[in-house]
Amino acid sequence: MISSGSGAVTGVCDVTDCIGPMTADEYRRNAVKAGHRRGEAELGYYRNTYAWVLANPRHLKKPVSYKHPSGAVIWVTLDMNVARVMRKQL
Repeated sequence: MISSGSGAVTGVCDVTDCIGPMTADEYRRNAVKAGHRRGEAELGYYRNTYAWVLANPRHLKKPVSYKHPSGAVIWVTLDMNVARVMRKQL
C-alpha cells in the first residue's frame, strides 16, 4: 500500500481476483466496497472500470521509502532493495 504522494510503502496485500470491466450499474451497486459513500459512485467510474479483490492486508512496521517513477499511476515496480527491506518486516 502506498499513500498518494507519500514516497513510502506502508503495507502489502494479496490480489486474489480482478472483476470487470464493470457496467456503470454494477459499479454503482458496489461503490461502497471501493470506499465511496452512497451517492458518490460516479466519482470512481470509468468506461473500463475493474475491481481488484484484495486479501490478507499487512502493515509494515516502518514505512519503506521508494522512488516513484514518472507517469506511474496505479502499479509500481519496486526496486529489489525496497522489496528486500519490505520482506524483512513481514
